Amino acid sequence: MTNSFITLISDTKWISQCFNVKTGQPLITMTCEQPPGTAMILMKNAFHGKATNRHWASFDSSKCYKANGVDSKCIYCPEDCIDDSLTMAYDWTKCTGTSNCTHYVMQTNMPKCPKQYSDYLYLEYVCIPKVDVFDVCSQPERWVRDGYISSPNYPNHYQASQACKCSLEASWGESGVEFQIYELLLEENKDKEFSTQQ
Repeated sequence: MTNSFITLISDTKWISQCFNVKTGQPLITMTCEQPPGTAMILMKNAFHGKATNRHWASFDSSKCYKANGVDSKCIYCPEDCIDDSLTMAYDWTKCTGTSNCTHYVMQTNMPKCPKQYSDYLYLEYVCIPKVDVFDVCSQPERWVRDGYISSPNYPNHYQASQACKCSLEASWGESGVEFQIYELLLEENKDKEFSTQQ
């Protein structure tokens, strides 16, 4: 893939893809395939970026995210103007929960960077082991330090007639429960109550 870079920073992977490529419409691909089918994508961050002038004498490339020592306008640097307001155009919900996902990269006018068009799209994601994901409807009682709860058939919708509940409890003493919601879709059920779908 031309001008596309992927690397791993602790547990977070990042990938960056330029818009301006000579091979047609650019694509960006996230993957969790080592070994195949054992992990799924969890999106953490996505934004468009406009590269700063990499030729300034004061430019410090050591602060930029690099892959294999390559530095280009396709790679995010902290001095770049970035805009995350346009990420909804990509619908990342189609990637979360899958093992790999590909999107076209669109060049956009960035509202947070006046009169600027994006040079690249930058993504951060985590590969979640599927053994750490618990189906809210079918898993028996589990005692875990951390894990992920999903609806049946996630990332697809589950059956309309299906309603499931779960409870999270901490063991006695000084312990507690920390709960983070990464993706949530609410739907109204027949009793006019809201229930989670994903």
